[in-house]
Amino acid sequence: MATIHTINTKCRHKRPIVEHIFLSCFHVGSAGFHEKRWREEREKILEKDPRYANVWILGDEIDGISTKDSRFELGGIADRYHCNDFMNLQINDFVDLVEPIQPYLRGILDSNHTRRFRKDSSFNPTAEIASSLDVPYLGTTVIITHNIHPLASDRVWSERLFLMHGDPTGARTLTGRVNFMRRASSAFQPTIVAMAHVHERGAIAETEVLLLPNAAGTDFKEIERTVHYVIAGSYLRTYMVTEGSNAGYGEVRHYAPSTMGGVSVEMDVFNRDIWERSRL
Repeated sequence: MATIHTINTKCRHKRPIVEHIFLSCFHVGSAGFHEKRWREEREKILEKDPRYANVWILGDEIDGISTKDSRFELGGIADRYHCNDFMNLQINDFVDLVEPIQPYLRGILDSNHTRRFRKDSSFNPTAEIASSLDVPYLGTTVIITHNIHPLASDRVWSERLFLMHGDPTGARTLTGRVNFMRRASSAFQPTIVAMAHVHERGAIAETEVLLLPNAAGTDFKEIERTVHYVIAGSYLRTYMVTEGSNAGYGEVRHYAPSTMGGVSVEMDVFNRDIWERSRL
């Protein structure tokens, strides 16, 4: 499900910095969920002004892996969730962990972990989380128009965002992932493209020059267009010191350690400039 969404920011200061913060891949329910790291970053978010800080959760809020799932590893599931009602327990725990930043939340996306669970039932865990937090459920892909209204000015600054959970192609490098993001989003002409899924933070800006003939047809007009590509990290540790032979899905398959934490894009309203940050 793709959705179209609009948000508006009314500036109360002349020189505010408006920010988009992208979080993903908490995997609450996994033994590898790094709760301490999340609580540290949550405090950083709570220091920001909720009028100018917009938080988007790009999926994998919970682990949601049942015994029927091919990725099931007993050692990868936290002891608390060794029960029949593990899904509701994971949902409730995630909501409790994220609820303090509810005033900052602008939307939540679906992802592969909860989609697999829905194949065996009519229950949508991500929609349930969004409802519990009273924030929009944005499906798998969302195109967002962000209108910024500067103080004492009628010149609205509008930018477009393209958000998705992640790359199904399995690209291993930042260049390969950006190529996928470019192909997926180019038809929508966004300024900011964000994804997650790969458990590795990244941020890069690409500028292209468009050559448009002038009205007289005598020359070209050069227009620069910059797109900011960001990839949110994870709150799931790949490797943990455990007793016995217990190990999670990532460790069994020898994945690289996850790059922890969220990423952000900042927008300078006064100078109409944008820059990406590869960590909070």
